[in-house]
Amino acid sequence: MAVRNRRALYLHAKEPVRVVDAWPALMVFQASQAPRLIPLTRISRIVASGEIEWDQEALIACMRADIPIILVDSKHFIVGWLTPAQRREGPLARSLIESGQRGSWRNALDSWQAAEERQGILALLRCLKRPPYREDLRPESFWPRALALLDRDWSGTTRRDVQVLQPFLFSLLSRMLLDAGAPKESVAAGRKHGIMMRFWNILRWDLLILIHRLHLDPGHRWSGRDAAACFESNSEFFVRRIEDLIEELEQVIDYVERVLP
Repeated sequence: MAVRNRRALYLHAKEPVRVVDAWPALMVFQASQAPRLIPLTRISRIVASGEIEWDQEALIACMRADIPIILVDSKHFIVGWLTPAQRREGPLARSLIESGQRGSWRNALDSWQAAEERQGILALLRCLKRPPYREDLRPESFWPRALALLDRDWSGTTRRDVQVLQPFLFSLLSRMLLDAGAPKESVAAGRKHGIMMRFWNILRWDLLILIHRLHLDPGHRWSGRDAAACFESNSEFFVRRIEDLIEELEQVIDYVERVLP
């Protein structure tokens, strides 16, 4: 996939940053550093947080270069993102649009998601060495329970860890879904039946396993640089995982097209 040939650009501004168009590149200005010239062909996606001034032409250049941008506030919450206008539409796009209009399609996607989430929950329980028969394995019931199980001191740090790492996973996921031909409208956070949220609900269990294996100190504090480095060092796993999920989804779509009305 193209995502392997380009890198994510993480802009975490502790001081004012300005991004301007220098086609075919972006120029990043920051008081404490020399200006950086970053070719657009090397960027797969951008995660931006802090005080960043975007030149409009720089945003247009990113959209023309097919680079999605996720915007994150100082508390690590995703506040929005920009995605390029859809240039192509494949079977995945048409099927996902149709799934929002026909109950049989949505039911098939719900079943696929539920099966994947169950596997993720069981994998997490194996990682935690806890027997599944003692737990309510319904995803929305087990999610707060899972966060509590990972909080060694019951201070709520696991929820914060998820919040910090989520933008990086969303950024990778949006890039790969757009590359796979998913419609721009379905790659939108907050839409319950959008493909982005379906994938997030599946991948959140993998993210909890990663957090568990990091063995973070309960009092640790994330910096933007630390969070980016942590995710990048584990990004290959998520690339392979998302590739597998996209392939499985395409198989589900093929089955639905052949069997369901």
